[in-house]
Amino acid sequence: MIKQSILSILLRSATLLSKFIFLIFIARFLGPKELGDYGLITVSISVVIYILGADFYIYNTREILKSSQNRVPILIRDQFIFHLFLYVVILPLCLFLFVFNLVHWNYFLMFYLLLVSEHLSQECYRLLITLSKPLFANVILFIRNGIWIYILILLFVFLDKKIQSLNIILLLWFLGGMFSVILTLYGLKKLDWSVIKNQPINWKWIKAGIWNSLIFLVSSICIQLIPFLERVVLKKFEGTEKVGIYTYYSNIANTVLTFIVTGVFTILYPKLIKSYQNGDFAEYKKIMRKISIFGGGGGLFLIILSIIGIQVVLLFSNNAIYYKNLHVYWILLFSVFMNILSYIPHYALYVRKVDKYIMFSALGSLIVSILFNIILVPLLGITGTAISNFLATTSLFILKIIFINRVNKLYNYSTTN
Repeated sequence: MIKQSILSILLRSATLLSKFIFLIFIARFLGPKELGDYGLITVSISVVIYILGADFYIYNTREILKSSQNRVPILIRDQFIFHLFLYVVILPLCLFLFVFNLVHWNYFLMFYLLLVSEHLSQECYRLLITLSKPLFANVILFIRNGIWIYILILLFVFLDKKIQSLNIILLLWFLGGMFSVILTLYGLKKLDWSVIKNQPINWKWIKAGIWNSLIFLVSSICIQLIPFLERVVLKKFEGTEKVGIYTYYSNIANTVLTFIVTGVFTILYPKLIKSYQNGDFAEYKKIMRKISIFGGGGGLFLIILSIIGIQVVLLFSNNAIYYKNLHVYWILLFSVFMNILSYIPHYALYVRKVDKYIMFSALGSLIVSILFNIILVPLLGITGTAISNFLATTSLFILKIIFINRVNKLYNYSTTN
């Protein structure tokens, strides 16, 4: 058990390191315009896969955990039947991304291939976690987001310069995702799939899952729409090159958030939920303090390292245009810190099952982002985008604080009357 946990942590760390190396690497071999195209593709995919997933996994995870082993294949099949239905509806609508020139037609084929592979790979990872296969899940994650990056580096460094293109990056990314899906299917062969032959699709169950997941879906889409709309507005007023610069700094800054979520929040929040559900409020408060101290303190420490380390990263990237826009990075680091802080009241709301307040916070943050992007980007350009992001993440934190205080007051009132 301990060996598996250590291996899982090592694989997860290797995946995070790979993504960070990738961010530094592509800025050296791709121009800001291509990097802008990459940014628009990635944020578009991020939004659409949330719609395709519909956060249905949250509902099905609970269903699988309380079901017998022979019912698991039926639940998996019905979930993916639902996803297939969404594919038929949503994939044609994605054409509007190309029609309105948000994504260039040059990337049409790779966009759709990536969309499918990323969604399937993400659902595979979640499914393996639910089935208590964390080591296998992290192997899948490393294949999806890690190993292909090193193959890419070797190709770009040692082969002809003609191969150094965004399409090659997207192709390897797609292959990594599909290989992880194939490997997952092989790993799930042990389940008794014969049980699905005589079992009709449970549309009533699917409908219940949709309603159950709706609040989580709205929250997720609101949060994912913020980086998407930022880049859309920035492209309209400043062009694709500025989107590339913003993507470069945004992705580097967000690695701080990724490390804190992976290294602190992901480890502590299951214990937080368990202690609250068991009524052990002393333990709950203890874990909340750890989340606050290690989350906030760890985030601050990594941000200080990022301030120092960015000079090395820029030296490797070897492009003067990034130096000229370094102030964008400083603003985004403040945004990341506010985002980290917002996770603290987020988990307090989550354990109390007041999901509507999480949704309202996400919706409020999205409205702030849209409003200030429309006002500031025409006036300040890329700086306006960064400021808008900071205001959006700050509003997310403030709204969650307001809601958790309201919930705590109601809880205290109900327990004393």
